[in-house]
Amino acid sequence: MTNLHSNHVEGEAEETMGDGDGGALALLQGATPIRIIAHPHAKSFVWQHFGFVPLGDTDTPDRRRVLCRLCLRELPYCGNTTNLQYHLQRYHRDVMPAGLREMRPSPRTARRASRLPDPVGDPGKTLTPISNS
Repeated sequence: MTNLHSNHVEGEAEETMGDGDGGALALLQGATPIRIIAHPHAKSFVWQHFGFVPLGDTDTPDRRRVLCRLCLRELPYCGNTTNLQYHLQRYHRDVMPAGLREMRPSPRTARRASRLPDPVGDPGKTLTPISNS
């Protein structure tokens, strides 16, 4: 498991990827440690696996970008955790709580599906093309 070291910096918790073994750190051998700034008021479980990217070399978090602690993929953050949860469901299903492991369609996809007409005919029957003779 990757070691994370926490330092309290001006109201934000800053974490640096340490010299642990396994996980995403194996990709970084010889590279500069990655700084991740924890969400200061996190309530959702997804924040256990994400943190903000710092703005440049400062200790200020870029509130528009987050970094997955599991695969180091950077994702946009728009003020909610929906896309972060979908990332965990798609790429890291094993860390999801049991009741959330199944992929659910987004509300937009669900609305589109509800407007589709019901299928016509027998679902087991193969359709044959009509010949124009």
